[in-house]
Amino acid sequence: MRDRGFTLLEVMVAVAILGLSLTVILSAQTGLYAAMTHAKNETVAIGMARCKMGEIEEELLRLGYQETDVMEEGECCEDQTPARVRCKWKIERVELPDPPTFDEMNPAGDGAGLDLSTPNTDLSSGMPGGAGALGVLANLGTSGGSALQSGGGIGALGSMLGDASGGVAGLAPMVMSIVYPSLKPMLEASIRKISVTVLWKEGINDRELAVVQYVTNPMRGGLGMGMEGAETDLLSGAFGPSESGATEPSGRTPRVSPMATSRGK
Repeated sequence: MRDRGFTLLEVMVAVAILGLSLTVILSAQTGLYAAMTHAKNETVAIGMARCKMGEIEEELLRLGYQETDVMEEGECCEDQTPARVRCKWKIERVELPDPPTFDEMNPAGDGAGLDLSTPNTDLSSGMPGGAGALGVLANLGTSGGSALQSGGGIGALGSMLGDASGGVAGLAPMVMSIVYPSLKPMLEASIRKISVTVLWKEGINDRELAVVQYVTNPMRGGLGMGMEGAETDLLSGAFGPSESGATEPSGRTPRVSPMATSRGK
């Protein structure tokens, strides 16, 4: 009696099971390899972005800020950029928002019925209850401070400002609406936005890593300039002029007459 072998159907089922198992194993290995490659490329991209950001910061410190936007593309780091990796970087001016109008930030709302057609020099009279904290201060000026003299002193002033619409906090929006327009161009001149994008390929897929940073240079916008001279003037004004530097209008040092003594009498 001969031994019975496997039928063709059994062989095909076994081959199908083997093929399915190998497919699952290869898919898992491919996914692990792709994840490892992506992590490695991201690590390299982070290093390239950091290197390029440092080069841009050094260039801005050495050459200063440009008035126009700069957009370039090239190697990320000198002599250290791997193959198939490139960088795009952009240096932009920062545009700050325009200051809101006084009507939008006025603690008294829409002006509280201020009539500009009548030539009235007392602005607080056109607003019921005064213009918040400003109205309280204006009423104190017109009354000669009688409200403070009656009792309370500074505590009474604080309570009056607190009861006004917005209180002392209502002055902050008005002050910002006055100061911000002059500070806006100075801040825009001293702030730059740096955007660095690292590009590379993983097989047929394009990958990128974007990094954004804001750098500032207060001296570029004139912030902090003249502080040394201001301190010198302040000290000279506090302690008076120096005797060693006192001169006459003609530029000559004045002579001091000798004091009379009782010798020879």
